[in-house]
Amino acid sequence: MEKDAPPKPSWFKRFKSMLLPMAAGALIAGVSVLVGMRLYFAPRAQKAYLRVETGLDIMVLADLQKRYHARHGAYARDFEALAGSSDDPEGLRKGLAEHLDLETLLISGTSRQFVIEANVLDPERTLMRFEGPR
Repeated sequence: MEKDAPPKPSWFKRFKSMLLPMAAGALIAGVSVLVGMRLYFAPRAQKAYLRVETGLDIMVLADLQKRYHARHGAYARDFEALAGSSDDPEGLRKGLAEHLDLETLLISGTSRQFVIEANVLDPERTLMRFEGPR
């Protein structure tokens, strides 16, 4: 006498048995992609933020240079002279120190033009430069 083979499961039962592993795999893949994107894009956003803020700080210094030129007839040759012409020198120094490296800040000026250079406080120490007047 032959034993009866168990009936083959229907396509619905086969699909139902594969659904849980497929859903778990999709969830793990989705979480992995989200974590990877976060790890990749978060530092880039922070670098971009620092670079934009440093650019704005340099524009503030350029504006101070123009005011200094209007008062003295020449552009400031160093940061101390430029900061002295601001309304709040210590606040200026503190605000600049958040985004740019004050040790590498270069301010030079003549009677006709000025240059402001600074390194951003990002891992690459990106150099930003502004020449004026513009």
